[in-house]
Amino acid sequence: MPLSCKVRLTRLRHLLLWFALLVLDPGPGLAYARTQPRSELAAKTILVLHAFESTIPAFSVTDKGISETLQAGGVSNLNQFFEL
Repeated sequence: MPLSCKVRLTRLRHLLLWFALLVLDPGPGLAYARTQPRSELAAKTILVLHAFESTIPAFSVTDKGISETLQAGGVSNLNQFFEL
């Protein structure tokens, strides 16, 4: 097969792929994927387990970030537990 035919075939495949992605458009379907209503986070209890020693500085920083994010999402400090 000559090189020019291979190039044309490759271009045709790319064109067909782009056309298929345009027609199928998976983006909007993902937005409607949630079928259940969001549960209330204030009633949730969160447990974070560490596989290694919890006094490692990286875990302290990570725990603080997780705690701040959970608080911003509505989970109280009383419902957050960090264990070794």
